[in-house]
Amino acid sequence: MTLSITGRCSRTGQLGVAMSSYDVNFAPRPYSLAQAGIGTVAAQAQTPEDVSQRVLASLWDGRPAPEALAEALEGEDEAGRERSQLGVVDSAGRAAAFTGERTLDWRGHLTGDGWAAAGNTLAGEHVVAAMGETFEAGAELPLDERLIAALEAGIAGGGDRRGQRGAYLRVATGDAFTELQIHVHEHAGPVAELRRLLAVCRQQSDFLTTGLEASAAIRAVLTDTDVEPFAGLTTYAAVEQIRGVLAARAAGTETLAKVDRLLAALPLRLDLAEQRFGDLLKVLPL
Repeated sequence: MTLSITGRCSRTGQLGVAMSSYDVNFAPRPYSLAQAGIGTVAAQAQTPEDVSQRVLASLWDGRPAPEALAEALEGEDEAGRERSQLGVVDSAGRAAAFTGERTLDWRGHLTGDGWAAAGNTLAGEHVVAAMGETFEAGAELPLDERLIAALEAGIAGGGDRRGQRGAYLRVATGDAFTELQIHVHEHAGPVAELRRLLAVCRQQSDFLTTGLEASAAIRAVLTDTDVEPFAGLTTYAAVEQIRGVLAARAAGTETLAKVDRLLAALPLRLDLAEQRFGDLLKVLPL
């Protein structure tokens, strides 16, 4: 009842998984995941939890995806193995997949360089083919965009033949500020909603990056004593005043540009722009 794409970005090394399902109670199994520097596993159908746990443990030990998957399945009884469907990509981009004979038809998978696409209860093999082709064609896109585009292509080709109700996106970057996990539950257009939420998350991440860069630039020039007089102002007004101090001290153009980017971004976050600057300093001291 699920289709999935697991993949790795060769430019950044990021790993991720995107899934969609008709199941009204759809939730990504806790063992469908991606871990930076290790690999990504998508487990669906009725895969026993210990199978994907063994795959992940083998990836941790440095085994390539095909070997990790084969070893995990060897440790499962026939009934559990044949109810399983998994896609695996390791940190080097090697891919492997398995579809048991007791999963729902149409069922199957395809793999390529840095990706594995799989699904059951699908409209046909062309669904997973479209996912893989789209993932490969988007090599210049960010990984999150590639995964969603691949999912959209599979759904456009028929997807789960009964429709879609839930979706999931996970991207492991190795950076706490950019790690991504989005889950859409019981929605008429779950993948479209996944894309909308991705845009929201990206805007928030971009704002945080802008703020951290501006903060570091200010700290490189000013001391706590320098910024303390602005504690009673709103954050926007305080940053404006701080920008004036930096200019008066002949701070470099790069420093001023980073503060200007923060000033341009703050109106999009009025909750922070209108917050008392001194309160913000208690959480994110300059």
